[in-house]
Amino acid sequence: MFSLFISAEKIKEINIEGNIFYEDKVLFKLIKSKVGKEFDRIIFKEDKSTLTSFYRYKGFLDFSITKYDYRVEDDFVYIDIELNEDYITTVSEVKIFSNTVFTDEVLKDIIGIKKNDPLNYSVLSNKQIQIIDKYSSLGYIYADLNFEFIAKENKYRIIIFVNINEGKKTYIRLISGDSLPANLRRVFYNEVGDRKGELYTPENIYLLQQRISYTGLFDYLSFKAIGLEEKSESVDIYFVGAEKKKNWISGASLYQFPNKLKLTTGWGNDNLFNNGEKLSFDLSGAIALLSSPIRTGDKWMYGILKYTMPYVLFNFLSFNSQIGANYEFYEFYKKQDFIIKGGVSKTINFFSVFNNYSYKLSIIDTNVGDINYRYEKVTTNSTDFTFYFDNRDNVLSPANGTYFTVLFEYAGGIFKGYNNYYKYIVEAAYFKTFFSAVTTALRFKTGSIFPYGISQERGISIGEQFKLGGLTSIRGVDEDSLGPLNAIGTHSGNMIVNSNFEMRALVYKFIGITYFFDTGLLYSKTGAFYFDDLIFTGGLGVFAATLFGNIRFDMAKPLNEAGSMKYYFSIGNPF
Repeated sequence: MFSLFISAEKIKEINIEGNIFYEDKVLFKLIKSKVGKEFDRIIFKEDKSTLTSFYRYKGFLDFSITKYDYRVEDDFVYIDIELNEDYITTVSEVKIFSNTVFTDEVLKDIIGIKKNDPLNYSVLSNKQIQIIDKYSSLGYIYADLNFEFIAKENKYRIIIFVNINEGKKTYIRLISGDSLPANLRRVFYNEVGDRKGELYTPENIYLLQQRISYTGLFDYLSFKAIGLEEKSESVDIYFVGAEKKKNWISGASLYQFPNKLKLTTGWGNDNLFNNGEKLSFDLSGAIALLSSPIRTGDKWMYGILKYTMPYVLFNFLSFNSQIGANYEFYEFYKKQDFIIKGGVSKTINFFSVFNNYSYKLSIIDTNVGDINYRYEKVTTNSTDFTFYFDNRDNVLSPANGTYFTVLFEYAGGIFKGYNNYYKYIVEAAYFKTFFSAVTTALRFKTGSIFPYGISQERGISIGEQFKLGGLTSIRGVDEDSLGPLNAIGTHSGNMIVNSNFEMRALVYKFIGITYFFDTGLLYSKTGAFYFDDLIFTGGLGVFAATLFGNIRFDMAKPLNEAGSMKYYFSIGNPF
């Protein structure tokens, strides 16, 4: 008996009788009704089910509760429980019949019941599902089994008979997308291929559904298998779905106080000729506003046209191409870049592999006083391999997920051109949301350039080097202001390290606050880096969450060196 004197309307005593195999303290831990707590009739009823489930799980199949009651005296509650534990039922052995696909040992390992283990019906029910799923994964989708319980010495000592009906394998006769919108059918059949005669397994069809959905062209996609109810040896799979809007327009803006404005816009079609071809044009520009009436100072503009043909080389690879131009106008120099790039890629679920070949022409003209001087006119011919993984739930404003990219580039050598180098870039980001409102974002980037041949002596052209500083790398400093000075007075280098941490939290409906820390460095040459060379910045911001991404106002400044506060107004997150 367990009792305690406490205030009114609370449980004063819980008395359990008839328990032999388990002590009171074990059973008291199971139930939610506690001495000293207020009495709750719903919890009291749930405790009865808890006790019954516990004993049945332990093999007491004939367990019963002979008395389960409470009484109220002087505003105190007294609970009385009487148990009939009976005896535990144990397993003598497990015998399996009619199995040819899997051995006894494999199936017994799944069942997991050994000699003298307590008999538990709920556990066996779960094991039954696991065994049927294992058969289904090999095409035996009609496989079934049942258990027989045979008494040995007495009813508390039993043998389990596992009777299996494996059935026959089931095959695919037809996969149809004729019910899909007409302009999606070519994409569908390119992704599906010829699967007639393949084994039918639910897992493979779900993977196929996922693969088709990853094209990004379907608003929704589902399927129905015909023939399963009749237990036919061949089934027909019919897919239905709706098209996602294929034309899109995007835009983003950034204003860095006191006078820098940046705009980005894009247009695209994700199913140009109804075969998954993608065509897009992106245009970005920035300008410095000097005074009122407004005059313009430093400015740049970058445009790129991209075309992707997803099904080449027997639908195994995709073809990608780009044509772009970049113009930069500053007080002391002008820079122009023209680039042509083409290559192939392969995407499987979240993974992508790219191999591109590119030609780039870079021209830099300097201006000292009234004298114009051509600093360089160089070409870079290169090939690169990129490995990319991305499972973010939303590219514009991810709440959960990861992306990871590794790029290896080889320039010059057999491809000729001015620049000769090896380059690698590694970038990764991780996003995790807690309590549906607080998102933690981490990003790390590093890269190095290794000149070879004549480029070891004359160096790499400025346009191929790394730059660091600004909203998308290290906030709190001017754009591209970190690292060593180059010959035209800007900053660039051959080795970069950059890391960012950001916390975004919704505080009221769609309004949120954020704080962040950035760090990094830029060296002229590749080698070891020193912790003391890292710049650290930090800042705060507010944002409004919209369908088009976060609209943000941020401010940041350096933490380990002198510097003024920088202010940013932007649409979209820095990463």
